[in-house]
Amino acid sequence: MRSRQRLAALEARYTELGELLSAPDAYQDLDRIQQLSREQAKLREVVEAARRWREAQGAAREAEEMARAENDPEMVAMAEEEHQSQTRRRRGRVRGTARTPADRGSQ
Repeated sequence: MRSRQRLAALEARYTELGELLSAPDAYQDLDRIQQLSREQAKLREVVEAARRWREAQGAAREAEEMARAENDPEMVAMAEEEHQSQTRRRRGRVRGTARTPADRGSQ
């Protein structure tokens, strides 16, 4: 299975787990709740990293498009700088490094 498909499947399962855990009758079976909670906790880091990676990928794509569409040299330079920054950020996510201060503060 391709990595994007695998990530999509993991995200779908993570969402499903959240729905199962928030169901009104969920807490009638505490063993099941513990099992679902453990599974959700195992998926959380992967799912959040995948979401951050996609956000960085989208921001890099937007900056690249803006650089191509701009005529103002200063705006082109700013967009290119943003594109490079987001590309570095995205690559760091793949390797599990290069967390930004904003990412560290959101945990």
